[in-house]
Amino acid sequence: MKAIKIQIKDVLEAVNSGSPYIEIGNRKFLLFEVEQYPDTDVFMR
Repeated sequence: MKAIKIQIKDVLEAVNSGSPYIEIGNRKFLLFEVEQYPDTDVFMR
């Protein structure tokens, strides 16, 4: 799984706001932080 880097200020502020999800149009996206183990493609929630 490859991470997507976000550079848009409004999106960064929304993610950092502490809300559990963001809404774009009629779609809602759940936000949670993950950590990647070194030298693997394994992510942990």
